[in-house]
Parts: sequence; structure tokens; C-alpha cells
Amino acid sequence: MLVDKAGQRREQLPTAALETLSVRLRNTDVASIDWLQDYDSYYYSRDDSRDLPVLRVRFDDGIWYYLDPRTGEIAAKHNGSSRVYRWLFNGLHSLDFAFLLRNRPLWDVVVIFLSIGGFALSLTGIVAGWRRLRPKRRRTRKASAAKANRLPRLAS
Repeated sequence: MLVDKAGQRREQLPTAALETLSVRLRNTDVASIDWLQDYDSYYYSRDDSRDLPVLRVRFDDGIWYYLDPRTGEIAAKHNGSSRVYRWLFNGLHSLDFAFLLRNRPLWDVVVIFLSIGGFALSLTGIVAGWRRLRPKRRRTRKASAAKANRLPRLAS
């Protein structure tokens, strides 16, 4: 809980104070300042444990800050490489895309379907590898002799 100079309780810092604080985070120009009432693609939670609303500050150099309005602390920071990592690792590995996270039964169906596909692909690889690498059967002497004694067919 916050208490202002007059001794009154506040739920969050004043908007002007937060925006002033955000401008002082870096020595570059601010590209945009937005209040997020919902999670976005980079500030999100699988179990709604992250606080909302949050102040998102985008700088011209590609750095993004998410500030907690109740404390003024940095809730998250992203640069270009962390945003790429978010899509390549978290997005593809955990399938934590926003539309799937909001529709949890759909996420379960997609994960089960992809798991079955991965299992089937692994199984076909094992079968193909086994067929390629298994020891070849040796021919018996009778089969080899019968093959050697066969006369070639003459074309008519």
C-alpha cells in the first residue's frame, strides 16, 4: 500500500510520476508510453500471476520496459534479442501463444496432437533404422546351391 505526502492511501503511483520516471530510465528518446490493461505478447502470464495494469515504455533504441504502477519497479524489460527468444523458445517450445493460453482446452488438444505426431515420427525413424541396421540373414548352402544350379532363361 502506498501513502502520499498528505497521508492518504493510494493504490498506485500518480500517472504523471510514473511517466516522468519512465523517461529517466534511459538516455534515449521515448517512442511510446502505453497503459496495458491486458497482457500483450511479451508481458503475459500462464496463470494470471502478473499484475495488471502495467505501464509499457518503448524507447527508440528498441528497449521496452514494463513498470508496475503500484511500486514503480520494473516488472519486465525486453530488447530485440529477448523478443526473438520469446518467439523461438517460449512460443515454439511451450506453445504459449496468447490465443492458445486464453483457450486452455485448445492448448491441450494442440499439445496432445503434436505429441502424437512426434511419437509417430520417432517410431518411423526407429523402424527405418532397425531395417537398415539389422543383421542380414545368411543363406543356407542348399539355397545357394539351388540358385547356382538354375539355368538362365533364354529369350525366345
